[in-house]
Formats: sequence, C-alpha cells, structure tokens
Amino acid sequence: MKTKNKIWATSIGLLLLLFLCFKLAINKTIGLREEYGVLKSKNEYFQNLPSQLVLLTDKKEKLDSTLFSLNLENESNENNILKFLNERSDSLKVRILDFNEAHIVKDKTGSSVTYTFIIEGRFNSLLKVIHDIETKSTFGKVRQVSFDKIRRKKARLLETTVMIESFE
Repeated sequence: MKTKNKIWATSIGLLLLLFLCFKLAINKTIGLREEYGVLKSKNEYFQNLPSQLVLLTDKKEKLDSTLFSLNLENESNENNILKFLNERSDSLKVRILDFNEAHIVKDKTGSSVTYTFIIEGRFNSLLKVIHDIETKSTFGKVRQVSFDKIRRKKARLLETTVMIESFE
C-alpha cells in the first residue's frame, strides 16, 4: 500500500476509534454525571426536610395564635361578630339591641357582605366598641355609623347603628 492510502486508512480508523470510544465510554460517563447531579440535589433537599418541618410547625403555631387573637375560631363571620360584641358589651356596659341578617351583593368582581347591628350605650363606650371592631378584628371595614339620642329617665344613652362591610 502506498503511504497516502495508509494515512487515509489510519485517519479513518482513528476517527472510527474516537467515535466508538465516545459512544461506549464518554457518553455513558456524561449521562451518569448528570444523574449524579440530580441525585445529589434530591439528597440535599431531603436533608433540609427536618429544618423545613420545624419552620412550618412554628409558622403554623404563629398563625393559629394570630387567628385565635382575632377571634376567628368559627367559620361563620356573623357568629364571630356576635361573640366579639358580647365580650365587649359586658366590659363596656353596652347592650346589643338588634343584629340583622347579612346583606349580600354579588357583582362581576366578587361579592360584598354587609352586617348591620344596633347597640346602645354611652358615647365613649360605643366609640371603644367601634374602634375595637376596626383594629382588633378582621370582620371587615366599618362602612357606616349613625348615632341617635335616647332619653330614659336621667340616663343619656345613644342608640348606634353600625354597618360592617367585608369583601369575599
């Protein structure tokens, strides 16, 4: 064989050998390295699970205490408002005269629920109750408050109609 043919045959053999080496060894090595990376990231994830579990447990306890402090034990917002008013009426000497059924208005963007109730007491006590509703609860926004004077014997009391609106 001529030298030129030997060079061509050697070149083709070398290329064929490189191709076979890539197919048999290098390709599998690259695939195994990618699989190793995936398994390593999964292992790191599973090693972080106990710390994540502790964080989630702490977060759950914090949220439960927040819900409890906001008087949201029940699902019914009406029951929560009544319970809130009963607690405040005992301490502030306010009477609940009427609690109307919720008024629901639905439109394209959602629905709004309006709760209307009437309470009776002295002006400062009524203001404290309304302030507590606005700041210490999540019942909604106080939409309207109206005061009416009532004279009974020597006591000067006010009858207050309060409307609370919440959006759902």
